[in-house]
Amino acid sequence: MSPQPIRFTDEKLVNILSHSPNATAIYTGAEITIQFANKAMIALWGKDSSVIGKTIPQALPEIVGQPFMAILREVWQSGISYESKNTPAELFVDGKLQVFYFDFIYQAIKNEKGETDYILHTTTDVTKLNAALDLAYESEENQKALEHEQELNQELASINEELAASMEELSATNEDLQQSRENFRKLNDILEIRVAKRVETIGYLNQELEASNEEIKASNEELSATNEELINSNQKLFESTTKLEQTLTELAESEFRTRSIIENAPFPIGVYTGREMKITFANQSIIGVWGKGKEVIGKLYSDILPELSNQAVFEQLDQVFTTGKFFEARNQLLELIVDGTPQIFYFNYIFTALKNGNGEVYGVMNTAADVTDVV
Repeated sequence: MSPQPIRFTDEKLVNILSHSPNATAIYTGAEITIQFANKAMIALWGKDSSVIGKTIPQALPEIVGQPFMAILREVWQSGISYESKNTPAELFVDGKLQVFYFDFIYQAIKNEKGETDYILHTTTDVTKLNAALDLAYESEENQKALEHEQELNQELASINEELAASMEELSATNEDLQQSRENFRKLNDILEIRVAKRVETIGYLNQELEASNEEIKASNEELSATNEELINSNQKLFESTTKLEQTLTELAESEFRTRSIIENAPFPIGVYTGREMKITFANQSIIGVWGKGKEVIGKLYSDILPELSNQAVFEQLDQVFTTGKFFEARNQLLELIVDGTPQIFYFNYIFTALKNGNGEVYGVMNTAADVTDVV
């Protein structure tokens, strides 16, 4: 006789769920009473085990006014499960009301009559993933600002060259004016010698000389105004250069913080560039999952993970690079060779297209979660 399959009792199943690292809870009744919540879920709520036996509004009063109670009651009444991604929720944790983001499922579990017996609630906190993506976006925006500052600096340099050329022209004009004055002085000496004979001519020449002096005066005033403009322009250039240096320093600090956060993120993150998918970034988490050692940067994705060639992953990456549209897989079975041994894993992963300032795809970002223990 073949052995009978093992059937877990409700108590055994609850005990298993209580040790799961994934946040899990069980509710019953139209008032949504908490019959079970494991340590991960209670920690996520920021509460303690006293919530068991209470309704959701009693255990989590901050939930009132948010959409979750209405959804839970609809699942209980209709028997239709509900799933949501990246959903914001306000929870009172560590003594203050905070906003978190979750992927969650309210799964209606029915009895033999088709009636809802209880609701199984499983959830994943994706708040840190959102923060990492926000930091990546902020880094990109800061890079754009830096490029804009560099363009302004180039324009200022061009203006400075034009001003320098104007100064040279003004200097040459001033020399010409000085030479004209000297010529007029010599002419005046000659006129004084011939004053007796050419009184009328001297008077006419003196009038021309006065007119010339007025032109020289006007030119000197224009030169003075131009010098003041040059001084103001140099001051503005100095201020712009100071702001640019400050911006560069802030950008360097921001990039360092962003890279540190992503490198130490608890979930796998990788960045691959070019259609050949060269690995340009891999945090410690994804290097650990691959099990290929630390020397992966600069190598091709297909060379590091050749075992994925017949598992559709390469085609998915190429599709994202070609179309620019993200790809998401959930509970995806993959066989990886870790430390020389084939092993089966289940992953939730996303391939996101990375684009330059012209909207052209230059690479793909890979984020993932190992859900092998859950599946």
